Amino acid sequence: MKTYNQVLDQIKTIAENHEQINFYGEGDLWEIATSGTINYPVFWAQTITSELENGQIGYGFTFLCMDIVQTGEGNESDVLSDTLQVLTDVISNLKWGNIDEIDIDDVVFSPTPFTDRFTDQVSGWSIDVMIRTPFKWNKCEIPTIT
Repeated sequence: MKTYNQVLDQIKTIAENHEQINFYGEGDLWEIATSGTINYPVFWAQTITSELENGQIGYGFTFLCMDIVQTGEGNESDVLSDTLQVLTDVISNLKWGNIDEIDIDDVVFSPTPFTDRFTDQVSGWSIDVMIRTPFKWNKCEIPTIT
């Protein structure tokens, strides 16, 4: 089983190794604005849910990938194209990157575009994903005080 922190570390590693991502962050969306100097493009992971089912634990995230849009929005379609590609790269790496004990639900993904968001006037995409890892319902593995 991968812990929540191990899953976050794996997402971070993938994002930081992607040549088009200049900043990785995680947490609530309002924390983007408090993250200090941000070098775009940004990949952000926000935890939204968790579930235990059929010997697996699922960690639900909203992933956002965004970049600065120039005044006049002359590069907005380029930003949307590039950030969607980066988003799919990260998801593909999680799904097919031969990472032990990590899988992503086989569902139809529905990325949602956004424009003129946050104080930096960025555009990009968000997508909800469920990352699953095996979970043992094993009483012997529970740390207890006797």
